[in-house]
Amino acid sequence: GRAGRGAAGDGRGASEEEEEDGQAKRPQVAPGSMALKHAVPSSGTCMLFIISEPVQNWNLLILLLLALEALLLPLQIAFVPEESMPERPWNVLYRFWVEIILWLDILLQFFLKVETHDHSGADLKGIAWEYFTHSFVVDLLSVFPFRYYALILHLDFAGPPALGQNSSSFAPCLLALLGYHKLLRFFRLPRILHSVLSSGTRLGRCANRLTQSWTTLLKSGLAVLFTVHVVGCLWSTMAVCGAEEYTWYMFMGQEKPGDGRLYARGDARTIYTCSLYWAIFTLTGIGYGDIVPVSTLEYVVATTAMFVASLIFAWVVANIVAIVGLMDESKTSYLQILDTLNDLLRDRHLEDTPLAPRLREYFTKLQHVKEDGCAGKLVDRLSPDLKLEVVYAVHGYWIEKVWWLKMIPGRSEFIVDLTRRMVPHLHTPNELLPNRMELSVIRQGLCIHGGKLLTKNEIFGEDMLLDSEVLRRPFTTLALTYLHLLVLRKVVLKTVLREHPEAQPFLRKAHVLFVVIRGVYRKAEEIRLEARKKMRGEGTGVEKKLSLEAVKQGEESTFRSWETPGAVGLGSPTTTEVAATLAKGTGSPGGGGGGGQLL
Repeated sequence: GRAGRGAAGDGRGASEEEEEDGQAKRPQVAPGSMALKHAVPSSGTCMLFIISEPVQNWNLLILLLLALEALLLPLQIAFVPEESMPERPWNVLYRFWVEIILWLDILLQFFLKVETHDHSGADLKGIAWEYFTHSFVVDLLSVFPFRYYALILHLDFAGPPALGQNSSSFAPCLLALLGYHKLLRFFRLPRILHSVLSSGTRLGRCANRLTQSWTTLLKSGLAVLFTVHVVGCLWSTMAVCGAEEYTWYMFMGQEKPGDGRLYARGDARTIYTCSLYWAIFTLTGIGYGDIVPVSTLEYVVATTAMFVASLIFAWVVANIVAIVGLMDESKTSYLQILDTLNDLLRDRHLEDTPLAPRLREYFTKLQHVKEDGCAGKLVDRLSPDLKLEVVYAVHGYWIEKVWWLKMIPGRSEFIVDLTRRMVPHLHTPNELLPNRMELSVIRQGLCIHGGKLLTKNEIFGEDMLLDSEVLRRPFTTLALTYLHLLVLRKVVLKTVLREHPEAQPFLRKAHVLFVVIRGVYRKAEEIRLEARKKMRGEGTGVEKKLSLEAVKQGEESTFRSWETPGAVGLGSPTTTEVAATLAKGTGSPGGGGGGGQLL
């Protein structure tokens, strides 16, 4: 073919032919993360990139640390006075390393290159300014030792008393409440999560597999648990530090004394359990009223807790309502179709007929049929290269089975538009599908086509490229189960071809090749049928004879073949002679004239 084109004066050299063959291959585009890594300068800069492996490992460490702090930090502020920390060396060591790691994280952000909407932060100065104007103040407040403010303001430096003791001064409670400023360190959690989820780590890949609904539910559940835990520890602080010699915990002991052991002084478990109970009914807005504030500071803390908890609970309820609405959207459409079907069956008096359950079952199956013609609107939003990657990832298994589609260059958007316009069909069991000019891909189900059992991911009807009914195979298809097909019609193929002239030469060549192949195959079939007719005795003299002796002896019938003798009357009648004799109503055509000879 190349020699013929060169002789015709096509003027294209061997290099252009090789380039054309290279373009016909499917594109292999490197992942986006690899492309970004190649864009990172190797030397001559102090910038750190968010996609680098050391930064991702550091973010995983910060994420693990924040998860641990979410549980331990409120408990430590509420129940472990700083004066008693030297008695717990493990606590001192843990707190020291936590503060060191968080200070290092603040320092790291001045050198970390992140993506911004205005593309700022191209150099170290821009990166530092970007961080300083956005998150630096909050991160600094989360690690700053506010206890030293007590010296500046000349507050009573005495820490909170031991568990179960009270003080007549507000200073211990104020110092204890100032410890909750460390909760600001959790504001860096969205930034860390975004970095981890956008990376190629195993945690990021697992999290990205979750649907949006499950992700929102998970975030809402964690937000509720964290809020209840923090509010409970905040309320426990009031019982531990005490104010004006009277706390809500002492009030509970007087109002509900019980056996005298439930509200014992210094019982951290009872304090935390009662505070958790108060936090839950405060968050949900139930408000039983059995645990109430009894001092001015407790009223301030309770009011603040109710305000913050109500906002968080409203956000959680809004997320749940949105998720339920999205999850029920397809179900609502399905129920509306069933209602319309029931109205039709009732109006036509078909409710008690065998047709009614079949229709309901069909629409139930139809609910699960996904219109995956190249992922629909999602693919339309992608760039051309991403469209090609998605198409071959989703439809590549059956494109490789259609030989004339493999002749199309891989970088052509013809394949994208072709798969985008494929239509899903659902057929019932025992349904007979006529032979049409359509290419069908089996998504689910079993069928019989051309005497073969076809299963999932197989195709039939690839000869829809041919226009002649003589060259196409006249096979019908029988659905054995519910059969979900992706169908490409010949009209759609022609429409897409008109929109993509670059694919027309390749399909024209495939069409000519297909016609030649099927034409040769058809001619070979005609020659073989003609040979079979001659082998049956029409012109060759070869014939088959039934041995009457074997029949008379009761043995198994046998057939013998030999050449007909020169005299017709000496041999058994041929099939043509038998047919002619029966048509005339005479005796044996072989010259015997008897009925036995005819038998």
